[in-house]
Amino acid sequence: MPALSAAQARDVITRYSEINNEANTDRDRRLLDTVEDGPLYAMSVSDYTETEGLPAADRKPYKPWSYDSADAKLYIPRLGAGQNRWFAAALSDQKGKAPSRLAVFAERPQHKRWEMVSVVDLDSPDLPDIALDHDGYATAVTRPPTAAR
Repeated sequence: MPALSAAQARDVITRYSEINNEANTDRDRRLLDTVEDGPLYAMSVSDYTETEGLPAADRKPYKPWSYDSADAKLYIPRLGAGQNRWFAAALSDQKGKAPSRLAVFAERPQHKRWEMVSVVDLDSPDLPDIALDHDGYATAVTRPPTAAR
């Protein structure tokens, strides 16, 4: 069963962009915590702290942005029962441009929401070949046999 549909994944990306902008405008850690988790959240909070340490005159005004969810390249896995739900997306912050980031979103069932847990800048617009099944979902990679000890 897929982690979620492509339309749902695009909604997650759009929601992330909207909430992230709102949180970043006021450096609202509590709000940011509703759309980010793990090391990504820690890095964002660190950026907030760094900005707050600057004199007000040296702080650059926040400029809202958003990921182009319509053109996102989605990698949604099919998952077995009991597996944590997640998906990856190659994203651009400019409509019609090649992806510049690869993000991973994970569902946080205890909060009933999806959060971005990782994002990296891409060095190249060329994405790796990810095997997709006949419905467009990312196919599972088999685990190599464990070496005898």
